[in-house]
Amino acid sequence: MKHRLGPLVKTALCLGGALAYYYYQNYCLQSTHYILESPVYPSQMEGLKIVHLSDLNLPEQKVPFSQLIRKVKKECPGMIALTGNLIHQELAFNPQELKAFASELVAIAPTFMVYGDHEVQSTY
Repeated sequence: MKHRLGPLVKTALCLGGALAYYYYQNYCLQSTHYILESPVYPSQMEGLKIVHLSDLNLPEQKVPFSQLIRKVKKECPGMIALTGNLIHQELAFNPQELKAFASELVAIAPTFMVYGDHEVQSTY
């Protein structure tokens, strides 16, 4: 029995680690900061901070919009970019919720959006 316990413990630890990773990837906000330098950008863009949001998949977003708004405000961006897959292509969602979220973003900084494949394929 003793020699069988080792593989069971290893399996349980691997499964627990995979579940923790899944939870972190889907329910926690992640921020990555990049500094871009290029001589072709005008000097007016120096110091411009852009917040980039993508793949929210409303109504299945795992992070509440209120938490996301707080995080965006904290970054003090000069611009916000929404780059697709804000909605889930096959699920019904509340357009008013998306409108309220977008309105809050616009109140923080100029906000721009492009469609992703989910928006293109959705009946909404």
